[in-house]
Amino acid sequence: MDYGEVQKANYSHKADMTKDEFKTKSEEFLISLIMTETKVSQIERATVGQKAIPLWFEQRTNRLTVSHFGEICPMRPTTSCAKTITKLLHVSFGGNKHTRWENDHENML
Repeated sequence: MDYGEVQKANYSHKADMTKDEFKTKSEEFLISLIMTETKVSQIERATVGQKAIPLWFEQRTNRLTVSHFGEICPMRPTTSCAKTITKLLHVSFGGNKHTRWENDHENML
């Protein structure tokens, strides 16, 4: 099966940090994602309203959520992981007629 031409990524740009700085920043970022069970419970209780709660959006930032796996699991080997993850984590989706209808009617259901 032919999935089309695979384009090679262009990594010719200059890095904006040294390898040591990158390693340190990476470790700091990963540590920042670690949460205690108590913290998880607090966030769970605080975000019950989901879309109506800014903390809900904040907590979804930089995390792959269950809703992403429908797009991730069937990815072809030729699909760029970096582009897919960037697209998923830097969402600019503002809604569509279906999500607006849901938002308008969810309390009525």
